[in-house]
Amino acid sequence: RHTLQLWSRDIPAGRYLTRFTSHPFIYYKAARAISGIPISTKIHRYSSSSTRRKETNMTSTLTGVPVLLTRVTNDLVHKLLEKNNKEHDIFFGPQFHNHFPHAILTNYALGADDDRLNKEWKIENYLNPMPKRMGDPIHEGNWKDHLANDKYYPNYLDFFTQEVRTKGVHATVLRYAFSEALFPALVSGVLHPAIHLAFGLEFDSPLVVAEGLAEACVTTPRMAPLLDIKGSLDPSKQPGSRAHVVDLLEAVRQDKEIDAILKWEDEDKIQKTVEKGGEKIRQYAAQYTICHNQDDIAECLEDIFTSALLVYATTCFDPTDTSSSEIKLDFFLMHLLTSSLAVRTYLPYLPLPQAVLLLRAHCTSAIHYYISRGRPIMDIKRLQEYTPQSTIFKDQSWDELKRLATSPKVELHVSKVIRALYIASQMYPKGEHASLWRQAAVLTLDQMLGLGKDWSQQAEGFQQAWQEPL
Repeated sequence: RHTLQLWSRDIPAGRYLTRFTSHPFIYYKAARAISGIPISTKIHRYSSSSTRRKETNMTSTLTGVPVLLTRVTNDLVHKLLEKNNKEHDIFFGPQFHNHFPHAILTNYALGADDDRLNKEWKIENYLNPMPKRMGDPIHEGNWKDHLANDKYYPNYLDFFTQEVRTKGVHATVLRYAFSEALFPALVSGVLHPAIHLAFGLEFDSPLVVAEGLAEACVTTPRMAPLLDIKGSLDPSKQPGSRAHVVDLLEAVRQDKEIDAILKWEDEDKIQKTVEKGGEKIRQYAAQYTICHNQDDIAECLEDIFTSALLVYATTCFDPTDTSSSEIKLDFFLMHLLTSSLAVRTYLPYLPLPQAVLLLRAHCTSAIHYYISRGRPIMDIKRLQEYTPQSTIFKDQSWDELKRLATSPKVELHVSKVIRALYIASQMYPKGEHASLWRQAAVLTLDQMLGLGKDWSQQAEGFQQAWQEPL
């Protein structure tokens, strides 16, 4: 059948093709008709026999963000995804998340061979088996009745597998994931449901989409008190000038009223921040106003990518000793970076109100997690001047950094970080922080692969965190 293709950026290896097949294009036209937006008939046309694609015309999605679709042409990947879908629960241990689709798809996209892909299945042998289904099947009439109950994961998985099959991926995602009932859970759980679902969208995997939706349904919506869903969806509620996320975070760091919200001794700092800091978080998040137009969407997408880069890679230095070589890369702030790529994946499929909702929710998450980490200092200069401490890093190209990121020796989030940084470097190759995408990738691989370190969960904004070993 005829395929309409879009090329977002000339990315090496040609893996990041973006396209509209007939089904997404029908969805695109329907969404535009509903929104009252004229349908553009201009498209990018490319010869399928040519490896060099030439742009002849342009089109736009509702948000102006091109579709990001990574084609999976390896049968082994499909086989392993199906095996995980049938055999594994979405949680293991005390509600840790099943990351297998993230890892297998990221390693595939970075160029891993079959041996490495098979090895990932063995590495993640700790995943829980699929639990037995509960007695009540999930259907359209009762899908809200068992939200946040993890025992119903297989039931929700059955339901969304059927919904995706009958209604299509994009219509199902928009109907459920961005509903008021489910959206708070989508962006809770350290944003894992949103990240998981985005992998399904980008890699065109209905199985992973169904998993992501089911995961959101069984996730406790801890972000709910912090979100302004109605205000985000209403264009009249987004007036005035917008502060950059980094500026908001710096204002948060200097706000003395926030000092009392969190103590070093608090055990669950994530939840404590919600309970005691909700009003402050909402106050700062309200300053992130976004007009319902394509220009603002594009500016905010770059803003959340840049802020995620900075809050992840410039807060890892010891603030008590500028000469110290100690690095602590924060586990929670890292998810702001990997979820930025997820946001970029969603935006082409969303009407403008839902795009604004998602972008503002990511900003809210950044404020929330930044406070929960003790508001660490962002030291851009130390990232700029960072020199690798291990012997394996010296002037690597992006291709070499991507290859190193697929090593089975590194923790599975590392490959996602490197890929997010790489794609961001292609999207934003110029500007004040253009050199930092690669610098952050080098720092990450140097610490996690070269020195064999792990992520920090010590809340690095507190001085006590730097008095304890990682």
